[in-house]
Amino acid sequence: MSLHVCPNIRCCEVQGLLVILDLQTEGYYVLDSVGTSMWKALLSTMDGARASQMLLSEYSIERVRLEVDLAAFQNQCVERGFLQEIEPEPRAAIPVRTFMPQRRVLTLRAWWCLLRTVRSLSVRGFARTYEKYSQLPIPAADFDRSDELLGEGLVAFTRAENWFSMKQAPRDCVPRSLALFRFLRLVGLGVEHCIGVRRLPFQAHAWVECHGHVVHDGPSRQFEFTTLARIAR
Repeated sequence: MSLHVCPNIRCCEVQGLLVILDLQTEGYYVLDSVGTSMWKALLSTMDGARASQMLLSEYSIERVRLEVDLAAFQNQCVERGFLQEIEPEPRAAIPVRTFMPQRRVLTLRAWWCLLRTVRSLSVRGFARTYEKYSQLPIPAADFDRSDELLGEGLVAFTRAENWFSMKQAPRDCVPRSLALFRFLRLVGLGVEHCIGVRRLPFQAHAWVECHGHVVHDGPSRQFEFTTLARIAR
C-alpha cells in the first residue's frame, strides 16, 4: 500500500526536520528527526515492510518495536489528514489570460482586492480562499512593460493600504500578501505567492515575488524563510 501527501498539505524540510502546513486547519506541525525519517520512508516505498527495512538501516532498534512505532505513526498521519492511500488527482492547469490591463483607477482596484480578500478569508476560510487564488489566471508575459506595471501597481497598492484597516495588523501578512497577489495578477503581472517558515524561533510569513524578487516586503524574506507553499506561474 503506497501513501501520498493529501492535497491540503504543504511540507518542506527545514534544518533536517519536516515542517507541515495544513491548509484546512491553518496549523503548522514540526516532526522530530525520527518522525521526519518515518515520513520519508513511507513516501519513498511501496509498503510498510520496505519502509521498515529502510529505517532499520538507519536506527539500531528491534524490528518488532520499529514496525509497531511505524504503524502508529502512519495511522496518526492518515487520521490527521496528512497522508492518504488514494493518489490525488492531478491539479488543473492554471489558465493563461492575454489582455491589456486596465490602468485606470488602480488604487480603487487595489482597495477592492484588499476588501475581497479579507472578506473571503472571513467567510470561506483560508483553505478555500487559497485554493481559489491558486487558480487565478496568469497574465501573458510582457517583460518590456513589467517594471512599469510593477511600479505603478505598488504605488496604487500602498495608497489603498492607507485607506484600509487590517484587524490583524501588524500580523497581517496572509491577507495582505494574498490581496497584493490578486491585484498584481489583475494588473498584468505573473507574480507568485509564497508561504515560508523558519525553525528557531519558529515563525511563518507570506509574501509575493515577481520574477524571483520579493516585492512590497523585506527583500531578505527568501533567505530568512524556507518556502513551504508557493502559487507559481
